[in-house]
Order: sequence, then C-alpha cells, then structure tokens
Amino acid sequence: MRGRSWPVNVGGGGAGKGGTSPIVGRVVHGAAAAALRWRVALLLVPLVYVALMLVFVGWWNLEAVPVRVGVPVLKRAPPPGSVYRSPQVFQKLWPFMQSEFNHSNAISDAVAVAGILNATLVIPIFHFNSVWCDSRAVRIAPFSYRLAHSVPSSIQRLRCLTNYEALRFSPPIRTLAERMIDRMVKNSSSNGGKYISVHLRFEKDMVAFSCCTYDGGQQEKTEMDKARERGWRGKFNKPGRVIRPEANRRNGKCPLTPLEVGMMLRGMGFGNTTTIYVASGKIYNAQKYMAPLHQLFPLLETKETLASADELAPFKGHSSRLAALDYTVCAHSEVFVTTQGGNFPHFLMGHRRYFNGHSKTIKPDKRKLVLSFDNPNIRWDRFKHHMQEIFRHSDLKGVGLRKRDASLYSFPMPDCMCQQAEAQRIAITHVRWTRLCEALAGLTDFCQWSIATSSDNGNRDG
Repeated sequence: MRGRSWPVNVGGGGAGKGGTSPIVGRVVHGAAAAALRWRVALLLVPLVYVALMLVFVGWWNLEAVPVRVGVPVLKRAPPPGSVYRSPQVFQKLWPFMQSEFNHSNAISDAVAVAGILNATLVIPIFHFNSVWCDSRAVRIAPFSYRLAHSVPSSIQRLRCLTNYEALRFSPPIRTLAERMIDRMVKNSSSNGGKYISVHLRFEKDMVAFSCCTYDGGQQEKTEMDKARERGWRGKFNKPGRVIRPEANRRNGKCPLTPLEVGMMLRGMGFGNTTTIYVASGKIYNAQKYMAPLHQLFPLLETKETLASADELAPFKGHSSRLAALDYTVCAHSEVFVTTQGGNFPHFLMGHRRYFNGHSKTIKPDKRKLVLSFDNPNIRWDRFKHHMQEIFRHSDLKGVGLRKRDASLYSFPMPDCMCQQAEAQRIAITHVRWTRLCEALAGLTDFCQWSIATSSDNGNRDG
C-alpha cells in the first residue's frame, strides 16, 4: 500500500512475518563491503601510480631523452656536481676568503729500440701539428708508445739516460727560461723565493674537446660548436653520438676554470700573498675567466708578464717552444698544480721526482671537487675541510714506486733513481781505488787490475 514501510531485518532475524531471509541480509552486507573495497582501491590506484613514477624516474637517464616542441617532458634535477655553479659559490665564500690570509717519451723509446736493434736512430718525418700549430713538429713513427713499460734493466737505463740526462731544450729556450726563473724567485722574496706553478688547461680547444658547458649561454655553445668542427671535423656529430656535459662534469672530465683553481688553492690554505706562475696557452675568454684568479692571488705571473715582448718575439707562433718555457719554470717551483692531465704534467712530475726527490704535486680528484663547487650554500669551514682533504690525498700520491704498468716518465723510481745512486757509488769507488793506488806506488800491476775491475763493474751494473 502507498506510504507503508516494510521493516528489513538486516541483522538476519527470524523468518517470521515482517522479517527477511538471513541469506538476503548476508548478500546485501557483502555487496556493501565489496563496493567499499572497490572505492578504496580506486582511490589508491592513482597514488600507487604516482609513487611508482617517482621511483622509476630516478632510474631513467633523462639526459638523453629528446625534448619535443609543445610536449612537456618530465625532467629530474641533475645529480650533485653536474652543473657549473662555481661563480655562485665564490660569491658566497669570497667575504670569508678576504677575512683570512708529448714528444719526449717517444724519443726516449726510440733510443731504447735503437739500442735493442744495435741501430742508428734517424728521425726523418716532419709534419704540421694541428694541436700545437707549429710550422714544424717532430713526429717519430713507429716508435711512439710501442715499447712496453717493463723491459730489461739495460733498456730502462737507455730510457733513463735519454729522458733525464741527454735531452735538453735548445740554448735560446734555456737562456730565457733561466731568466724567468730568477725573476720568479725575486718576486717571491717575501715567501723565501718559493712559488707555486699551475698548469691551467682552459684554452678554447680544450674546453671544446671536453664537451663541457659553463656559464656562457648560447654564445659559448656557438663558439664551442665551431671550435669542435674546426679542430675535429665531424667527430662530435656522428650519428648516435650523444654529448652529456653534466655526466662529463660529474666524472671529473671538465677542465677547471681559473676561478675554480683559485678557490681550491685558497681552501687548501694558500693565502693571497702566495706567488703563482700560471702555465697555459691562450685562455678562453681570458678577460672574464682570469679576473677572479687575479682577485684571489694578486701576485700572479705568466710568461707574458715575466718576459718582455722583445724576449718572447722569437718564440711567437711556436706553441711548443712557449710550452718549453712554461715547463722549465714549473719544474723549479715549490709546488706544482696539474688540473687536466696530458703529456705536460705527465713528464713534468717525473722530472721533478728525478731531480728534486719528493716535489709536491697537487693533482686534485675533480669528481670530489665538483661536489663542493655545486653547493652555493656551503659554509666556508666545510669548504676548507673538503679542499684540505683533497690536498692531503693528493700529496700522499706524490711519492711512489713505479708499478708494473705505470710509466717510467712519471715514476722514475726505482728504475732510474736507483741506477743513478749506483752510478754515483761506482764513481766514488773508482776515485778511492785511484787514490789508494797513488799511495801504493810499488803495486802498479795490482792497481791497474783493480781500477779496470771497478770500471768494468760500472759498465755492467751502472
């Protein structure tokens, strides 16, 4: 009847008049519970999807994902150390800083091979070198990098004598370099004549080859693209090649800017009264990038400031000769800082170890370095702590014996230096025998035999 209500016993009461069947009640209850579960599931699905997306995004390499016009692309924040933020870090830390204080090994190998073959060495090939841009450059083929690092001691002796004793720069280079060293020592009188040398690799070609990006924006990108095409035609534009500047920086493959070198040295404890010699080619955008290094170290010298224009005139247009001047001045420094690698520091570290014993070399771990340069909020005390840790680790690596696969030209110990000591011992022994024989005038035959024996031992073992 209209308006009449029928009682429903959902709780499953008796089957009497006015009640409902227990089965019907259970069905209704189950349907309500199922609907509730589905509603909860529908609410959770989007949340689970978003959570999974956030997890998997961290696994994807989004640097290689192309960005299409008009299509939004999810972009995660780059990992620490990926972006050049050193200028921002410098602006934060500068107030706190103010408040405080290539061819040599090829020639040596060629001499060693000629010794093995008992042959006369001839160097017949000259060619234009695209990197050094010199009109004539020596190319030794096929000896370059062909001889094993570990060879018999007699062959190592040839290498040592050639690389560390026989090879000399030409007289004009040596003469000017010695003048420059004298001027550096004089300019460093407040530091006891001691100075630091820095091999700075921030030339345009080096920056272009590294495929790293700095803070020059579109203009920098255009200049680097042109430099890569000019120096390495098509190498960087091959199909399938992906350039990842952020990964290069994280992996320590980017050249340090002059600003980064200056910040590193100040953090390591070198004050603004330290005299620094910078060895380099033509710095990319020098007016911009060298200014902060001058600000950090006012007593900064280069070959252009140490030598007059007239003195450098004979060397202009010959990059390898200018590099020889840098090499000689760096060899006599108290501390040598290498920032990028290459033949220059490779040989220089060996020469400094051979002639000066434990000469300090700073070879920073750039993978750790960029992490401090990527944090504009870092405190000065934390920054100093990180730099001094890098310095201590670098200094520990300054002393070492040559390992089996290491180069003799970077690690002359023990192959060259032990032979050097042995040669000195034999020479002293020879002098002692000579003096003894002079005192024993009646034992002429014995003296002649003794001196000859000592000389033969020197020829065999020295």
